[in-house]
Amino acid sequence: MIKRKNSTVITIDNIKKSFLEKKYLEKAFTHPSYGGKDFQRLEFLGDRVLGLIISEELYNKYVDDDEGLLAKRYAYLTSGYFCAKIAKNLTLDKKIIVSKNLEINESILGDSMEALIGAIYLDRGIKHVENIILNLWKSEISYNNLIFTDSKTTLQEWSQSKNLGLPIYEITSKTGLAHMPFFKTKVNIKNYKSVLGKGNSKQNAELDAANNFMINNLGQDE
Repeated sequence: MIKRKNSTVITIDNIKKSFLEKKYLEKAFTHPSYGGKDFQRLEFLGDRVLGLIISEELYNKYVDDDEGLLAKRYAYLTSGYFCAKIAKNLTLDKKIIVSKNLEINESILGDSMEALIGAIYLDRGIKHVENIILNLWKSEISYNNLIFTDSKTTLQEWSQSKNLGLPIYEITSKTGLAHMPFFKTKVNIKNYKSVLGKGNSKQNAELDAANNFMINNLGQDE
């Protein structure tokens, strides 16, 4: 049993050992490029599980925050950027099975973290996956003075400084129920490949896309 209210350090190995049904773990580790049929379904589920747990924790912890500030905290902590950061810390890149010609990038890492969360939820239930998530995310959740970078503003300033014009955002899909939508969007900047983002609102999806663009591109052409 993995506990978060002690000094236990969560690693990918003890997460693996905690699985009762290894089939869920195998599905989470097998990327679609290698024929993984359930990876994206697990990613879909894991995104929702993560969102519920993080939003409840923020609601209980930051009782003086209004909806706007809670939403900013939530957008950051559930972003593709942050999921990739957690995946890196877990060395999840060493477990993901992808096709030989595919490089494991930040986007794949973030998706894999969500797929793993979905797999843990199906295998052990909400309380177990909650313990793991809140342990892995605890330092950032607890950092009350966290500065939320508006990734859209940062990306706009960068693109204009390079004479590339304004970033253009385009919604590629909207799924889910009316009260629980899920958006996928892409950001386009001249001379660069489109980069995808996702979120439970148009704004969060655009922020995620901007974050992902900066992760993949900024600094590489300096």
